[in-house]
Amino acid sequence: AAPTAVAPTPVPPTPTAKGPAPTGKITIVSSTEPDTMEPGVSVVTAENMILYNVVDRLVERDAKTNQLKPALAESWEQVKPDTWRFKLRKGVKFQDGSPFNAETAAWNINRMNNPDHPDMRVQTRFVSLKQAIAVDENTLDLVSKEADPIMPLQAMWMPVESRKFIEENPELVPTR
Repeated sequence: AAPTAVAPTPVPPTPTAKGPAPTGKITIVSSTEPDTMEPGVSVVTAENMILYNVVDRLVERDAKTNQLKPALAESWEQVKPDTWRFKLRKGVKFQDGSPFNAETAAWNINRMNNPDHPDMRVQTRFVSLKQAIAVDENTLDLVSKEADPIMPLQAMWMPVESRKFIEENPELVPTR
C-alpha cells in the first residue's frame, strides 16, 4: 500500500506571554496523590490528568471528534513503511526559555524508549518504535522496527520536556 499523508490544519506558533508573571497558586483535586511527575514513568490516570495539562506531546485527540490533531507536530506523513515524518511547530519555547525543536523531541523520545531504563514505563505505549531521528530543526522521523500504521496514534504517549531542565536538574527528575 502507498504511504498515506495527513495534513491537519496548521497550528499558529505559541504566543509569547507579555506582562507581569502570574501570581497565586493552583489547586488540584485528585482521588490519589501522584507517585511521580516524570511523564516517561507515569502510566497512572491520576498522574496523567495533571501531566497532560503541563507537558505537551506531538499529537493529541480532538475532544469532540476523537480524531488526532496537531499539538507540537503541525503535520505528519508516512514516508516509508517503517518511518513517519512529523513537521514540528516553530517558535515554541519551554518554560525555561530553551527552544523546542526536532533534536529536543528526538532526545526525549529516545530517552523514554531506552531499554536500559525499564522505569520508563511509557515504553509500553509505543513498543514498535526503534528510534527518533532529528532530520532538521523542525522535522522529526519516528522509525519503527517494522511497518506501523498507527505510529501517529502512539505519538500521543510521547511527552516532550525541556532537555536543558532535565540535564541541569537530574535530582528533580524522579523515577519510581
